[in-house]
Order: sequence, then structure tokens, then C-alpha cells
Amino acid sequence: MSHAPRDKNVIHKLTGVKDAVIKLVVFKSLEHRLGLIKYLAPKSKRSLSFRPCDFVFARIALDIDNIDLAIAESDSYTFFG
Repeated sequence: MSHAPRDKNVIHKLTGVKDAVIKLVVFKSLEHRLGLIKYLAPKSKRSLSFRPCDFVFARIALDIDNIDLAIAESDSYTFFG
């Protein structure tokens, strides 16, 4: 994981949030990429309450043919450490 400083203009284009400071993690496989963003700033975040049916609510669903195989193969990867 790279902790190098990011260009503020690139972050603004990516997030649409002025003065955003983010931590970006990208999981890559041969065919797929999944990016997760954690906002570290701005500190003046608004607190809103969303329901799962609201437009801005995010969720990820995966359709996996063989969950036991997927779990077994994922054991060789470390995401927290």
C-alpha cells in the first residue's frame, strides 16, 4: 500500500469533494478491481440518515457460484495487516 501524497486536483476530480483527503485501497485481480475510499478530511462532514432504498445508499452484491471455493482461495490473501 502506498502512503505517498496524492495530487489534490486528482482527488477532487475523483471524489467531487473540495479539499478532500482520502485513503484509497484498490483490490485487484486479473479481471476485476474494487476501490474503497475512506475520507480523512474535510472534518466538517454532515451527518445524514439514509435508508437502503435511497439513491445515495451504496451496497455491493456478489453472485458466487462456489462460495466454499471462493473462501478457500481468499485465505491466501491478507487484507488487514
